[in-house]
Amino acid sequence: MNKPKLVIGNIKMNLETSQARDEYITNSLEAFRGLSDSQKSAIVICPPFLYIESFVQAYKFADVAVGGQNAHQELRGKNTGEISPKMLASIGAQCVILGHSERRATGETLEQVIQKVINAILTGLTPIICVGFTVGSKDAQDEGKILKDEVNEIVSALNAQQVQKVIFAYEPVWAIGSGKTPTPEHIHTMTLVVRKAIVGVHGPDTKEIPVLYGGSITTENVREICVQSHIDGVLVGGASLDPANLARMSSLLNQ
Repeated sequence: MNKPKLVIGNIKMNLETSQARDEYITNSLEAFRGLSDSQKSAIVICPPFLYIESFVQAYKFADVAVGGQNAHQELRGKNTGEISPKMLASIGAQCVILGHSERRATGETLEQVIQKVINAILTGLTPIICVGFTVGSKDAQDEGKILKDEVNEIVSALNAQQVQKVIFAYEPVWAIGSGKTPTPEHIHTMTLVVRKAIVGVHGPDTKEIPVLYGGSITTENVREICVQSHIDGVLVGGASLDPANLARMSSLLNQ
């Protein structure tokens, strides 16, 4: 049996009120009701930090996972306004998005991302590591080399046990929120770069580590992208604001 293709919804800084949060939860439970167990278990929702506990409680019997959108690279300390991975794990989050381009654009370094990954694993979270921020254009002739170097630096900092606990998401910065989606062939080529970089450092036992795609994903293009690109799922931004889209995507990908 094929492993389910993941559908990870990044709600970002939306659902600005408790009423909006509750409406989203209600609508999502309704949307997920018609899915099979495997289709539901392939879905992950990453709401704003303040709402994680509410989502965890609501999805307790829905078999839908909840994750964070970011975590600090330290477990505790004098970091005003920050959220540690230990805090996320303690309220029921199962995974966390790390290195998203919107975080990297504020000055977050790859070194910080790597430390975040290590401490997320330490606290039992599954890191969803975004790569592709350093690739400024789809026309960059050296996109493959840049991406390979980025992944190499990350996986070289992890041991054989740690690397088995991560998920990678190829997100070319030029595609995020732009409505511009790479061709399936381009996505396949770049995700293959990610896979080969991982295996190049840690060997063939790591060839099954999930590699996702993120960037202007819709219900109209998700199946073509996943089937033709041979990827393990998608990281969804804007479209995740309607939970029916996530349900539809999981249904299309996990038939």
